[in-house]
Amino acid sequence: MNETAFLDKVIPRAVVVKRAARVGAEIRSLKLSGDLPDETIAALNGALLEHKALFFRDQTHLDDAEQERFARRFGKLVPHPIMGATKGTASILEIDLRYAGNRADLWHADLTFIDAYPKIAVLRAAVIPPFGGDTVWSNTVAAYLDLPPPLQRLADELWAIYGNAFDYAVMPRARETDKEYWIRSIPERFTRLNIPLYESTPRRANGYWCSVTGCDILLASRNTTARGCSIFSSLM
Repeated sequence: MNETAFLDKVIPRAVVVKRAARVGAEIRSLKLSGDLPDETIAALNGALLEHKALFFRDQTHLDDAEQERFARRFGKLVPHPIMGATKGTASILEIDLRYAGNRADLWHADLTFIDAYPKIAVLRAAVIPPFGGDTVWSNTVAAYLDLPPPLQRLADELWAIYGNAFDYAVMPRARETDKEYWIRSIPERFTRLNIPLYESTPRRANGYWCSVTGCDILLASRNTTARGCSIFSSLM
């Protein structure tokens, strides 16, 4: 049985609803938990690789513990190296706009300043506002493929210095409380890693590729990219 047939058998295509042309699908009528069968987890992983982002409605039964049990089925849990984890959890980071330091009002990829950044983020909407507060996703595989060939070749050679010194200056409408938080919390834990602008292993003749999907990925995170360090750095 090929992979597509396997996915269709475990999660019928009828319950997988695409939400955009290039990224995102809603999977209906599935109750998430850490007790899902191995074949369901494998099918979800395959669907995630295909659609890049998956959405599940009506998961109000999930609490912190069950969310982590579910997430652990996909790999090792990774707490935020700076902000840590919510008390009583191994990896959960609570995003609450009432507090400073956790707004993300700009395009970014999570934790790109660490050597092996997480492959998956499992998010749970605990409080949904009547309007606003949207999280928007992008397909970085499509972003790379849509570049004209000269820019693809340029991206193949570009490197950047990534750091955990959050640059609040690039955040639209940054609050003073956010600025104060990052200025106080980051400098003593500052690290820098020299990593490619997209996934770095292994390299092939025409660029780099993701070892899971075999796809080129354009990886850039404006708020944690400190500077370019290649002969093309002046173009960044």
